[in-house]
Amino acid sequence: MDALIAQLLNSGIGEATKVMVEKLLKVDWIPTRKAGKKLLSQMQSPHIQQAYLEKHAYAALRMRTLHNPDYDVLLEDIYYPLTIENRPEKTELIVSDGAQIISQNIVNIIGIAGQGKSTILRKLFLEEIRKHRRLPFFLELRRIEDGNVFEYLHAQLNILGFDLNQDALEQLLSSGKIIILLDGFDEIKDNLRSAFIRSIFEINKKYRCPVIVTSRPDTEICSEAGITNVFVKSLTDKDRFGILKKLATPDDFNELSQLLRTNSGLANTLVSPILLTLLHACYHDWDELPRTAVDFYRLLFSTLYHKHDRIKAWSRQRRCKLQTDEIQWCFSAMCLFAMEDEVYEFNEENLHAYAARALDTAALDEQERDNFLHDIISITCLIQPDGFNRYVFLHKSLQEYHAAYAVTKLPEDYKDKYYDYFSDKLGTGIEYDNVLFFLFHIDEDWFRRKIMTERFEKTGFISLANKNDEELAEYLFQSLKYDDALYEITKFANGFSNEIVASTIPDIQTSLHTLTVMSGKPRDIGLHTDTVINNILEESIHPDNLHQYRTTLHEKTPADDPNKDQYNIALSELFYQSEYWDELVFSISSEIYRYYHGVYLPTKERLHEKKQALSRGMKIKL
Repeated sequence: MDALIAQLLNSGIGEATKVMVEKLLKVDWIPTRKAGKKLLSQMQSPHIQQAYLEKHAYAALRMRTLHNPDYDVLLEDIYYPLTIENRPEKTELIVSDGAQIISQNIVNIIGIAGQGKSTILRKLFLEEIRKHRRLPFFLELRRIEDGNVFEYLHAQLNILGFDLNQDALEQLLSSGKIIILLDGFDEIKDNLRSAFIRSIFEINKKYRCPVIVTSRPDTEICSEAGITNVFVKSLTDKDRFGILKKLATPDDFNELSQLLRTNSGLANTLVSPILLTLLHACYHDWDELPRTAVDFYRLLFSTLYHKHDRIKAWSRQRRCKLQTDEIQWCFSAMCLFAMEDEVYEFNEENLHAYAARALDTAALDEQERDNFLHDIISITCLIQPDGFNRYVFLHKSLQEYHAAYAVTKLPEDYKDKYYDYFSDKLGTGIEYDNVLFFLFHIDEDWFRRKIMTERFEKTGFISLANKNDEELAEYLFQSLKYDDALYEITKFANGFSNEIVASTIPDIQTSLHTLTVMSGKPRDIGLHTDTVINNILEESIHPDNLHQYRTTLHEKTPADDPNKDQYNIALSELFYQSEYWDELVFSISSEIYRYYHGVYLPTKERLHEKKQALSRGMKIKL
């Protein structure tokens, strides 16, 4: 038996799983859930229980980190309690021993890159086993190829050895004895996100099965009605010292904690666990201390690529004959090319293909490909093997930073095209938000010109910036007048779910959300406008009162599903008749005004002043 699996079993998880199954089978089950109870009883089989522990629990509770790039560690060995908050309710939960989220809604844990949302979900999975009240299943959404969570769970149970059919699984999900934990909504492809949302809602609403999901800010699931969003809190000073104590030797801890106490500017940049890990791993090798989060990533590659006496991985012999800046460019180009294809992990075939393409774009010898990949994997550890024929970035933010770095090194005509590409993508998804955040810091002038100003001009908001509320209200009404929003409503025994399939309103919301990204900050989904729109939808979009709005379509779809309806609703009626209409107009106006006067105009002036200053100082005139 693998030593780490043995460690997991010896930690009491095996016994806790056995007790959990026994307790769940002893509680009352309603007669219509007998097949579900029979399915769960199969976990009393030593074979299936062992399979659940080794193939499922172990996969959820083992990790690789920047601090441990060469080998797996168990969650408990590295976990420090992080905090999540429900902002509307002003409540917090420290996700430590005994923590549980009890909710019949879908709970969405939102956090930025490296903030620990996946780690939190793994801890919640562990505590569910220990509490003995619900059998947890931890699923990584990126592994579900068609967006159907139910069918994927069915397949996973087959792999674990369960003998089951669809009816038994439906009864088990409906029993109240199961919880589904879904990691990484932001890592799935755009064209599958609607399918995933429908599947997640079906599991929660149809079967009343609790679901917890993780996501970066402003993915589609964050703005769905009926979902409870909770946010990972930034680290406090207490958290920083607690995490460092987990990572460091006593001597290193004393040195690093003193560094943070005497350098508040540096400490305040360490808002996530990954940044603290980077600090600990590399600070001995830095001639200058990083001042910002971006400085960490800037210093990281060369630190890891050159010999590091403290950690075994960095003392291995380099094989690649390329210069450090050439290797960094090729690695960064790989990151960029893979992101364009929405590839965040590799198999051996496409890993070699991206490496060859990167070397080719730099006019470097493709015969160096294998040596190049050896050095990236074995020396920098920025890409790691993870199971059979699977290679992953040590963290997604590392791919994003180096994709941004690649753009800064491109000739101007290519660079210009990439900025236009990122600008267009801002309105359709979040996949390049972090790339733009890094570009704001490492390519400031281009970012200010292409994103802060030109992008704002393309949104059309510039024409609204100086309108008064009455003029803006008329503009919005006219925009919505000929726009029929397609709604899909799915009815369940205990309620319903609704989804906006197409309309102008989500486009306006998305454009407002992008304003913070265009300012060089993380995307903001906590806008007052979102609250107002949700209030309008909650009061209006209900099967019982849709008759009061003009509907151009009302039909069952698909034909064999009597529980699904589609409506085309006149948005102008829905929004204009709402008691929240004036508040909506004022909220949209405020967001546009704030960006126009706080970011756009000052940036235009700054760029003009820099151009004039350069012209004054240069002997050669344009």
